[in-house]
Amino acid sequence: MRARTPKTDTRNRILFIALLLFTWVIVVIWRLGWLQVVRNEHYLAKAARNYTKEVELAPARGAILDRNGKELASTVLSDSVFVDLKLLKADPERRQATRLLAPVLGMDEAEFYGKLQGNASFVWIKRKLEPETAQLVRSIIEENKLAGVALKKEAQRFYPNDSLAAHLLGYVGAEDKGLAGLEQTQDKQLQGRAGGIELLKDGSGRPFERRENPALDGAQLVTTIDSVLQYKVELRLAEALKLTGAKAGSAVVLDPASGEILALANSPAFDPNQRPKVANDPLRLTAPSVFPMSRVRFLSW
Repeated sequence: MRARTPKTDTRNRILFIALLLFTWVIVVIWRLGWLQVVRNEHYLAKAARNYTKEVELAPARGAILDRNGKELASTVLSDSVFVDLKLLKADPERRQATRLLAPVLGMDEAEFYGKLQGNASFVWIKRKLEPETAQLVRSIIEENKLAGVALKKEAQRFYPNDSLAAHLLGYVGAEDKGLAGLEQTQDKQLQGRAGGIELLKDGSGRPFERRENPALDGAQLVTTIDSVLQYKVELRLAEALKLTGAKAGSAVVLDPASGEILALANSPAFDPNQRPKVANDPLRLTAPSVFPMSRVRFLSW
């Protein structure tokens, strides 16, 4: 049996260390390949979230006009209240905000306080407030220094003539999406296209560059309706229902020369400014789907 020499032991140790180094290099190369090839898109997106911030720019919904250019539906700005729970961190601040704002917003305190749970950076409390309510909320926030509670401007659909041609126009939901009538059937054209602002941030989170993609406002829709004649027809129709005791009625006025619809009325009426729940009410859904789209045109896309 040959005895182990110091030279043999040294060679074995060198081979062992070399094997360890070779294995380590293989593991490093495999890991780099995994991160840069297999998981490349994941880490690129994660890095982008760290140094960029995107802010959506909502387009203004296109107006609906009568044949003479009078607005039947338009878009106005209103205030909505939200909270950043990273700033409004914990009680007693959240209890104070609940006690002060819940009665003003017409909300139950338990419901309001329930929205203040967690650590989200953006939570809607109540959207599209009346101007008087928004002003009162703003005053309360400023006077009591409620950190994290703020107001944000949002587009709101407005029907200046209240119930006039309500069945024809339809209405929109809280997200400004058409839910009935022309608002629904022509939603794609009226809605426009959203834009956005991309902010590039440094290591401290401060923006240093701004890239903007402007929003494209919705197109204006011009109908053949004469709003004055529409009002008169609705008035006469309501009188006829009252006289006869009928539950509902409809009336259509056409131009005999061109076939254009000058008035299209249903009764009983509703106010689309209140975003009514009419999905299960057949008396309120008879007109919107029958208005011929050959009788409308779009302006200023």
